[in-house]
Parts: sequence; structure tokens; C-alpha cells
Amino acid sequence: MAFDGEILEIFSWLPAKSLLKFSSACNACKDYVSDPFFIKKQNRNMQLKGDSSFFVQPHSCQRFEGNLEFHTLPGEEISEGVASECVEFMKTNGRVLASSNGLVCCRNISNKATMNHLLFICNPATRSWLGIPSPANLRSTMDKDLHIFFQCNIELYDQFPRDYLLMLMEYEEDWSNTLSCKIYVPQKEIWLEAGHMDSGGRNLLFESGVYQGDTIYFLSDWSPCFAERSPFYWPYVVAFNLKEGKSRFLKVPKESRKGLTDQSCRMRIFPWEKENSICLVKLLKGVLIVWVLRDFNSGSWSRILKIRGRAMRMIEPEPIIAGFTVLKGSTLLVATTKRVYRYDLTGDWKSRRVRNICRHQCGGDVLLSSYSSTLRLCGDGASVLSI
Repeated sequence: MAFDGEILEIFSWLPAKSLLKFSSACNACKDYVSDPFFIKKQNRNMQLKGDSSFFVQPHSCQRFEGNLEFHTLPGEEISEGVASECVEFMKTNGRVLASSNGLVCCRNISNKATMNHLLFICNPATRSWLGIPSPANLRSTMDKDLHIFFQCNIELYDQFPRDYLLMLMEYEEDWSNTLSCKIYVPQKEIWLEAGHMDSGGRNLLFESGVYQGDTIYFLSDWSPCFAERSPFYWPYVVAFNLKEGKSRFLKVPKESRKGLTDQSCRMRIFPWEKENSICLVKLLKGVLIVWVLRDFNSGSWSRILKIRGRAMRMIEPEPIIAGFTVLKGSTLLVATTKRVYRYDLTGDWKSRRVRNICRHQCGGDVLLSSYSSTLRLCGDGASVLSI
């Protein structure tokens, strides 16, 4: 018979959905799911395992209700699923802004008296949610999009003790290049000033933020609004160091600068966990190209993939790509207007083949947010989900 330590280790590698099912029939599992040490261990193991599920939603205004779908990778349906009522709760009450290690950060769009916060955090697996108080003197109101960054499993700093990083960024003035940053401290339910970020001359794509080694990366837009002699003529990546409170600007690969004026052009950055770096994914005229930032100091990139959508051998004869994301630093999720596929970014490229995951009904421009089933707590005072 296994020792308690061995049982704990085995259970800690199970997703929250399976653990919660076992807890109704197994006393040991029932004790584990409420134990703080076990919860932290399970959170960490799910992070090592990597996200196996994702949300799909239209890429539209934050302030209005839109469709929201939840899907899992093939083979993970039984253990990684989320109850339909949880998805319905988020769909009717909020818009998903970010997802990390089991927690989903949403923009509140509900008029219910019980939903009186601008932001709320939700754990669909444990069916719990917690409202986040708005910071004082917030210039952004319900009629503007919020610029946030949300990430779990961040190293703790003495200045900002927390279990997760929730940072809200706000331009100090209209047409300003300086963003005032505030970080939420859940233990005290307060927002603390976290310095100022220089965003350069361009707008930033806040839904495309990546945290790696004390630094948050954001990709800029690429609209033709600068003279060629301007240092911000080409798009760039802002690397904002949280500890130092300083911004550095990284050039995008020269090859990625082609075709920026084409209406089909889309770019986003994602974590490249194998090297604690980032990758840049570009879509142009049905062609997907992926680069990895190899050296931060020199700003050097290397291309690891260039493939036309039709060459991926998708089910659709003429696929129109509607969105994409990177899972686990090795899997490219590609959404067309009707389906979502996965494509392996590692191994021999000759043996790579796209795999169909599911259908979706979110339109021709979508956002994909990865999700992992964990027991992570929303915080003190969390409520049970209700429709």
C-alpha cells in the first residue's frame, strides 16, 4: 500500500475536476482539496504539465457581451472539462481578459447588484469567483477598455506580496506615451503604485502580454502613422522590468516588417517556455510565421516556422485563419472561421501534421485563452458561481 506521501504526490498531478470528483468518495482526497500545501503543489504541477484547455471568444469590445466557448485538447475531455454553467456565468457577467494557472480574470459587464466590481477573478473548476475593487482615481471607466496584465506563479517581491500579479495600466493623459502602473495586493485588497511604463510612440496590444524573468513584454501595433525617420516607424516589443521600473524597446525581426499595411496582417507574442523567452507569431495572407527571441541583450530572433494554412492539410479546403495562440511553448493553436486546430512546433517538420480539435461559433476574428484545471483559490471572501 502506498504511503500518504506517495498518494499526495499522485493526486497532486490530477486536474481539479478529477480531484473534486474523487473527494466525494475518498476521504484522503477530500482532505487534500482543502489543504493549502496540497493546493499549492497541485497548482505547480499543473503549471509544469501545461495548459490543456482553452477559451474562444470574439475579438471585440470588452464592454459588451459576446459568445464564449470552452474546449479541451483531444484526450483531455474527461479530466479537464468545465461545467457549462460556469462558462455561462462568465459569458453573461464578464469578458475574459486573461487566464493563468486555473484563474480567469474578467471584465465585469453585468448590471447585477452583486456584480459591482470593474474586474473579477473566477476559478471555473471550483465554481468560485471574487470581485476586485477598483483603484482610486481611475481615469478609465465603464465606457473604455481596461489595460491589464494577469499572471499566476510570479516570484514574490517584498514590495508586492501576492499569489498572482494583477497589474492595471492607464495612460496618464490622452495621447500620452506614459502608462501609470498599479499592482493589486489581494491580501490587503488595495492597489499600490508600481511606477511608470514608457510605451514608446505606438499603441500596445495589451491582450498579447508575456511575463518572463521579472519582465513583462508587450507588442506594439503596426499602423502606418510615423515618418520613416522616426525610431517608432516599425513595430516593436516593449520589455518593462518590474523591479527596475524601466522600459526597453526590442526590434521585431526584419522579415516580420513585410506586408504590415495588408489588412490580413496580424501579429502577437506568446511565452516560449523552453528558453524562458518569447515568440512572435505573424499571419499574412494565410501564411503563419513564428520567430523565437534567442538573445535578449542583442535582440536577435530566429525563425522556426513558415507555413501556409492550406499546407497544414486542414479539413477546410480554403481555410481562413481567424486567430491563434501558443500552448506549452510547443503547440500552435490555429482557429479558422469554423474550427480550431493544433500544430506541433517541435520535432521534424516533415512529419508535422495539423490535428482537428473542435468546431467553434465565434466568428472570423477570435481570441484564444489557454486554461489549466487547478484548485487555485480566488482569495478570501470568494463566492460560489450562480447564473
